[in-house]
Amino acid sequence: MGIALDKFLEDVEKLQNGIAYHISLEEFSRKTPLNENDGDDHGDYIQAAKALHAQVHSHRQSLSYYAPSIFLYSCGRFEHYVKSSIEELASYIASTSQSYRKMSKEMRESIVIFTAEVVKNPRKYGHGEGAAGAFAKTLSDNLNLDSSEISVQCLSITSTNIRSEVIDELFKRIGFKDVWKTIGEQVSCKQRYISHEQPRATSEAQKELREIMDERNKIAHPAAETVLPSISKTSAAVEYFKMLAICIDAFVETCKIKHQATINGA
Repeated sequence: MGIALDKFLEDVEKLQNGIAYHISLEEFSRKTPLNENDGDDHGDYIQAAKALHAQVHSHRQSLSYYAPSIFLYSCGRFEHYVKSSIEELASYIASTSQSYRKMSKEMRESIVIFTAEVVKNPRKYGHGEGAAGAFAKTLSDNLNLDSSEISVQCLSITSTNIRSEVIDELFKRIGFKDVWKTIGEQVSCKQRYISHEQPRATSEAQKELREIMDERNKIAHPAAETVLPSISKTSAAVEYFKMLAICIDAFVETCKIKHQATINGA
């Protein structure tokens, strides 16, 4: 299990705890408050419970904004996970290749293309002028000194939401294809869509990601008729990201094995 996945799953657990808290508040607000005369030994508790009940009950409509916040955060956190996985894999390939020229043709071309893009527009990708200069020097060392030290942050840049085609393209940048085929082969993916067939599981997983990202855009750019996602829909999205992250981690490990086999056979 990769470091990126470990950190991602830690945050997923926090999200799921938040969702459980939200559900508990909703359920509590529906209960009828006890009368303090029903239990003299628990008067303080009952008073506190009644106060909480009144507060939650009067602000139930406000809870409708809690789920969308978790929904948006989970999308952003998943995007960060994907990029971290790409950077982790790229770092592994670079360190084990020990030479820029020994890296795959796809990866060498991507290093040039995307480093140049970041150097040209550093602030667009969250970097300062100092970082741009460092990236340019690293690229120069790659091309002129055959250095295996690369600017992995440049390989993970994106300009759109992390949809299925974006995940596919990110892995292709460093020379690996069929990420979605591998995802569809995983047991957890097949179980989610009640399918024994890889093509159907892959298709359903891609469809769900597309729907989640469409929902994300609706929340981020709401219109008068926008219907905010429920807590159950948000919970389903978090569970989906957890499943997909574990499947992607399995693909990353497969890529490492393939790369090591290439190095050993060179």
